[in-house]
Formats: sequence, structure tokens, C-alpha cells
Amino acid sequence: MNIERRFAIVIGINDYDEKPLDCCVNDAKAIAGILESRCKFKSNDIHLITSETSKPIKDITGHFDQAIKAIQSEITLQTDSIFFFFAGHGKYQFDNSGLKFQDSYMQIADIFKTINEMQPKYQCYVIDACESGGKVLTRGEESENDFVKKFIAQSTGTLFMYAASENETAKEYSALGHGLFTNYFLEAINNDRLYDEGILTPNRIQDHIAKRTLKESNFRQTPVIENRTIGYYPFAFNSDYSEASTLVPDAVTPNTSESRNSEPKKDDTITKQYFPEVPREIRVKMFDSIKPRFEDAILQWLSSFNSEGYEITESDDFGIFPSEAEDKLKDSIVNKSVSEKVVSIEGIFSSEREIVKPDPILALGSIVEAMLRKNEPEYRYFNYINWSSNSLLCKSVFFRSDDIRKVSFGFSFMVYQAVYGIGLAELSFYLDYNGFINDKLKGPFTSIKPYKVNAHTVDNIGERILQGLKFLEGQSIDWNKKRVKSIEDFDAKSK
Repeated sequence: MNIERRFAIVIGINDYDEKPLDCCVNDAKAIAGILESRCKFKSNDIHLITSETSKPIKDITGHFDQAIKAIQSEITLQTDSIFFFFAGHGKYQFDNSGLKFQDSYMQIADIFKTINEMQPKYQCYVIDACESGGKVLTRGEESENDFVKKFIAQSTGTLFMYAASENETAKEYSALGHGLFTNYFLEAINNDRLYDEGILTPNRIQDHIAKRTLKESNFRQTPVIENRTIGYYPFAFNSDYSEASTLVPDAVTPNTSESRNSEPKKDDTITKQYFPEVPREIRVKMFDSIKPRFEDAILQWLSSFNSEGYEITESDDFGIFPSEAEDKLKDSIVNKSVSEKVVSIEGIFSSEREIVKPDPILALGSIVEAMLRKNEPEYRYFNYINWSSNSLLCKSVFFRSDDIRKVSFGFSFMVYQAVYGIGLAELSFYLDYNGFINDKLKGPFTSIKPYKVNAHTVDNIGERILQGLKFLEGQSIDWNKKRVKSIEDFDAKSK
């Protein structure tokens, strides 16, 4: 397998004039070492910048700029990848998260812009600093989200990993010799049990970091992680990996040279990549493989979710949701599948158009309006989902709250057969308070991700569902916090 050239900028700062740190330089050196030993980075392509009491460096910004220029002169656009690491002080100010370079304060968004201009194939940012996961690229207004889309468009993946949210401290532990967040990043890469066929993906790394950091900090330090990786990206490799192994399966070809005595490989029918044609028998087998993983992921999450104050109902369609939400979810997924070009097969999602005929009696009472009306007919659209289709998996859950301090909310995950592969749809919404009950629909929030059919499809879909559930759990907490704050604001201002 041909590995893209991998560049890295690794920064660790201990000797701040105010509040010097102990472990950041050690963090940076350990990261540089593991990138070379486990992640196929060459030493000459790792730009290590450190500042400690024995070797103080105040011109961090200048060294960063030199590293950028060096990479710019070597990188092959949209082919090579870039990794950025920072351990040091961070600060949430000016409505953005930033990093203290001693000689300057640099917004994280500006670092992203600088690196993104080089159009790397894959870009990964690991930032172990206080208040780093605040309003950065993925957490802002619509225009900022458009900016994120440019990142994704110019690479096969972008991973943001911040040690703490905008109001939290990133802890470092002298006993570990590392920051807590960095320690678990290193631990994940060194943990051979997390590897699959010798390969460690960003998804496995982020799951390990998020869980261990939260637990060890007693939920006082919350990593902020957003992963937009396309496909099965190998971040690290262990001794089980072989250059001869097939990471991206070959196209389907008849096998005439296989020995008669050789045993068939496990799940051989889906170890190859089927694109753009996906035979029916492969579609059926793939769905049989996805179903238990799909159901188990949601059930396990439900068993661990703090459901106090909620009445929970589950369904294989949208029927458990309030009628307005049910209709909006249906319209959202059908329209999104078309706009995102992840179109379903065999009428799983469909639409009908009906001409709206004006009432002749009402028309007589509005002659002017009738004269101004265009000649083209007006249409009304009806969207449908074939819930009985064997090419559709759906799990919906509704959390109904009678407590004014908690919003009611719901979500649905749908896996369906798409024209060229598999589609995974994630939908969620919440109900705001209308003065009497939680009844005002907010949402739906809908996304669709396409998957080619190959040996990693089931794992990729399973990991994505887990990511979506974790994100939803965070969203539900945020929704409830906003509700409580609105109540407290009203209480503080009222007489």
C-alpha cells in the first residue's frame, strides 16, 4: 500500500512568564516519537518546537511560520497529510478559542486557515490546552460552517480534537508526565487491542480519549472532538500490519487461480469493494451483517443514558413522534436523500406531486389576484417512506419530559440501500416550551452519509452511529442547559 507523505507540526511550551507548565514539552516530544514509530511519519517531516526552562524559546510564532514554509515547499497538494499538535496554555476570548505562543495569541481558526491553504489530503489537529474547544470552526454561525465545508472538500478527512470545552481546564499530571488528554492519545496508539488487522483509525482513538479523559477527570474535563473522516483512514500501524495486506479491497474480478484445497475466507463475499455495481445478493448479505451491529449500538447507548425524568418509547418508524415532527422528519430525509445524491433504491423514499386546483368560488371573490396569478400550475408534494422494505433499517427513540426544566427530544437512525451503496441517515429534533407543554418543534436536524460496500462498511457504519449517539447526548445536555438558563434569566428579571 502506498502511504501518503505525512507532515507534522508539534508544539510544546512549558516556560511561560506567567503560570509556567510542567508536562507540555514532554507531551510534544512523546507525540513526535510516536508519530515516527507508529504512524509512518519520517523524522525530517516532523517539525518539533519546544520551549522549556533550560531551553527557553520566545519566538514560537516565528518557528511555526518556518515550519509552515518548509511544508509548503515539500507538500503535494491533495495527496499528502498534515498533523498539528499543541500543548500549552489556551484561552477562550474574543468569542473564539486560541493558543498562547508566548510572543503572540493565535486563534485556532487562523491555524486551520493556514494549514488548509496547503490542501492536505487529511488534516488532524490535537490540542491539549485549556478552553480550546470553544467557538472554533465547527461551532459558530452558518458562514463558519460553510468554511468547514471547504476543509472537508479539500481533503479526505479532517479531525479536530480539543482537550476541554471553552470553560474548562485541561489538566496535566506530574505522576503521568503528561497532560491527561495527551496521555490517553498516546495510550490509544500504544494499545494493540484497539487495532484492527494492524490498523488504528481516528474513530478508535477518539472513542478511547473521550471515555478515559471524562472518567479520569470525574467529568470535569470534557474533550471536544469532531471527526469528518471519509472512508477507513489508517492513522497508526502495529506489528500485525503488512504492506501486502489489502487495506482498500480490489475491484471484483473472477478468481481462477485459487487453490482447490484452500479454504474460503471468512465473509469473502463482502471483503471486496463493490462499486458502482452492487449485486443483490451482496446487498442482502451486507444488511444481514449491519442489522445486529445497528441495533446493539443503540440499545447499549440507551442502557447507559441517564434517562431520569424521561418517558422513553422506541419504534422502527416515525410513528412514536408528535405528528408535526413525524411529517417534518419524513420530508427532511426524503428531500435530503435527493439533494445529497444518496438516492434510495426500489422506492424506499418517494415523492408524489399533485396539482393544487383553486376553489372557483374563492377565485370569484379575488379577481385581481386571479389576474395576477401565473399560468403555471401550483403543486403540492407528498413524501413517503416504505417502512416494510427489506432494504431499510430504522430505529427511532422519543424522550418525553413532563419536567419544564428538560426538553422533550427524539432521534432516528436509518440505514438504507442507496443506488451505488449504503446510506446512513441521522435525524434529531427537540420540543421547546410553548407556555404549557414542550410542543414547539425545533429541527429536524438531518444528515446523510454514503458508504461504498466493502470489508469495512459494517464497522464504519457502526462507529459512525456511536459517534452520532455521543454527539446527540451532548446536544441533549446543551438543550437542557439552555432551557434552565432561560428559566433562570426570566426569574432574575421578574418581580
